[in-house]
Amino acid sequence: MQETVSPDGSCGSARRTRPIFVLGAAIRALVALVAFPFEAKPVLFAQDRPTNLPTDHTKAKNIAAELIRLRKLRSLPPVVIPVPAAEVERVILAWLRKQQPGDEAVRFTRALAALGCVPRELDLLPVRARILTRQIGGWFDAERSAVVIVDSSADPKPAATPDPARAIIFGLLLRDRGFVLFPPTGERLTTNMRLARESLLAGDARLTLHLFSQAQPPAPQPGADDSGNATNDMLTPSFLIELNAVAVAQGFHLAQEAHRAGGGAQLDAAYSWPPSGTAGLLGRQPDRNPALPAPSAIRIAGEILNGAAPSWDDELGQLACLAYLRLQNSEEDAVLGARGLVADRLLAWEAKGEGIPNVAWQTLWHGTEDAAAFEEAIARVIGERYGVVTRSDEGFAFSARGRHVALSRNRHSLGVLLLDAADAATLQTLATMLSEPQSTAK
Repeated sequence: MQETVSPDGSCGSARRTRPIFVLGAAIRALVALVAFPFEAKPVLFAQDRPTNLPTDHTKAKNIAAELIRLRKLRSLPPVVIPVPAAEVERVILAWLRKQQPGDEAVRFTRALAALGCVPRELDLLPVRARILTRQIGGWFDAERSAVVIVDSSADPKPAATPDPARAIIFGLLLRDRGFVLFPPTGERLTTNMRLARESLLAGDARLTLHLFSQAQPPAPQPGADDSGNATNDMLTPSFLIELNAVAVAQGFHLAQEAHRAGGGAQLDAAYSWPPSGTAGLLGRQPDRNPALPAPSAIRIAGEILNGAAPSWDDELGQLACLAYLRLQNSEEDAVLGARGLVADRLLAWEAKGEGIPNVAWQTLWHGTEDAAAFEEAIARVIGERYGVVTRSDEGFAFSARGRHVALSRNRHSLGVLLLDAADAATLQTLATMLSEPQSTAK
C-alpha cells in the first residue's frame, strides 16, 4: 500500500473537507482521463474537418449564429472583422502582456530556461502570440468590441489560413467567459491556474467547433503546411509545443465529458468555479473529489539565497509537468510520471552576472510509487539535457556544462527535489533550505 500525503505535507490519510460541486458522472469521467492517452500532435483542432467558409461579414455572422445555437450559448453574435495576420498577432500579444505585465514574462522565461525548457534569450510572449495566431486565427479585441480573424485574402498572405469558425467561437468564448477566467483586477495567477483556465476555454471552443464541423459538408483535410502544423518550426521550443498539445487535449476531453453528462448547461457550470489548477483536468482536483488529498503550498524554511529573494516563485502543475516529461519520455512513461502530482513549487534566484538562474523544483506526490515514477522520468530528461548517465533509484548529483545538479527524494519519500545551480556552494545551500517540510514558513 502506498503512503499518502495530507494537505500540510505530512503522511497520513486524506481529509475530506470540501463539498462536491459537479455531477458524479462528470467526476468519474474526469478520473478516467488519468489513463486516457494524450494527443501527440501539437494541434488545436486538427481532428475536426476544416469548414473553409468565406470570411465576409454576412457569412461570418451566420457562422457565429450557428455556433451559438449548437453550443446553446445565451449570447449575441459578435462583430467579426477580418484583418491581416499581423494585426491578430498584435491583439493577442497585447492581451498576453496584460496577463503577465511588466517583466513577469521575462522572469518566467529565465526560470524555465534553468530547467532546460526554453532558451534563456527567448522572448516568450511574442512567440506565444505567433503560435496562437497560427493555430486559432483570431481573438477578441476589447478595444474594438469585436472578434478579429485572419483575413486569408490580405496582403501579405498569412503563413497559415485557420478555419474562420475556429477563430469566431474562440473569440466569442473569450468575450463572454474571459472576464471570469482571467480577472481584470490584476490578480496574479500561477502557471498551474493559468494553464487550467486556458485549457478549459480552448477545450470548450474545440468541442463547439467539432459539433459545427460535423454538420458541414466534407472538406479537404489540412496538409502538412496548413495551420494544424503551424507550430512545428525551428523557432518554437519543443516544450511550448508539448505544453499546448497536452493543455488543449485535456481541455477538449473535459468539455466532451461535461457535455455528455449534462449538455451545454453542465459545461457552462465549469465556469462558475474556475479551475484552481490543472489537476482537475486529470481527474484529481480535490475540491471535486474529496477522497483524494488536497494540494497544499510547498513550505520551506526560508527563501533568501545569498542575500536575495527569489526572482520567480510559482506552481507549474500537472500539465506543465507532463509537457516537461514528454520531452524525453514515451507517452506512457510521461503520463505515469505526472499523474500523481499533488503540489509543486518552482523557485528561481538570479545568479551572478547574466547567467542562468539557480533553480529549485520541489514536488509532492500522492504516493511513493507516484514519486518514484516521476523521479525515473525526470532523470531521463536531465540525463539527456546534460549528456550524463543518471540513476533515479538512488538519486544523483553531478557537475556538467558549468552547472551543478542534484535530484533527491525527501518529505517521507513523497517529495522529489530537483536543484540546478551555478556553483557547488549554492547547490549545498539550496539542499539545506529545501531538505525537509516546514510547518510555518511558506
